[in-house]
Amino acid sequence: KVGSSFVVQQYIERPYLIDGQRKFDIRQFVLCTAPEYAVYMYRDSYVRTCSGIYDADNPDDLSLHLTNDFVQKTLPTFGQYEDGNKMSFEQLQQRFDAIPLDDGRILSFEDEVWPAMRRIISHVFCMAIPIYRSAPSRGRSFELYGLDFMVTADGKVLLIEINTSPALFQRGEYLTNTLPLLIEELFQKAIDPIFPPPASSSPSRQQQQG
Repeated sequence: KVGSSFVVQQYIERPYLIDGQRKFDIRQFVLCTAPEYAVYMYRDSYVRTCSGIYDADNPDDLSLHLTNDFVQKTLPTFGQYEDGNKMSFEQLQQRFDAIPLDDGRILSFEDEVWPAMRRIISHVFCMAIPIYRSAPSRGRSFELYGLDFMVTADGKVLLIEINTSPALFQRGEYLTNTLPLLIEELFQKAIDPIFPPPASSSPSRQQQQG
């Protein structure tokens, strides 16, 4: 269609598979505040899994390839392996420990995956922030992004996409416990420096502020 824009992206043909069978990706929350353009990675982000067995020869069944809830929640196998098809980074490391990479190494989330995501996020925002700065000023503002990463069978970490409106649905116990803390920390970083919480705020908030 004339005037349309498309992004062409190479398919990751050899992903690391959970339990050697199912695809996953990492949803990493990133906060950017303006006008100082500080960038924060949220440490307790999460992993999304497919509940169907991966089959590279079956591209028509999106449930084997896409981890997002829009696809997965409609399946009878949703939640069969992980609560709400979600995992913590600690749970992901347990899966890494159980299934080595192609070369026999055990992948370390802390020492390899997290630093790789950090490098990628640094590059992305170093390129984006000059564009932000050139736009008309919106004064004090912030944006929460959801960056999706995949890990290949040989341990490479690849950025799939960046979402400007990441879903904050509390689906499953892990997200039910984690997302309220994410929102609290977002307020601490983006709102409290401008509008400090009153002395009468909850003890838990005062403790976190300290």
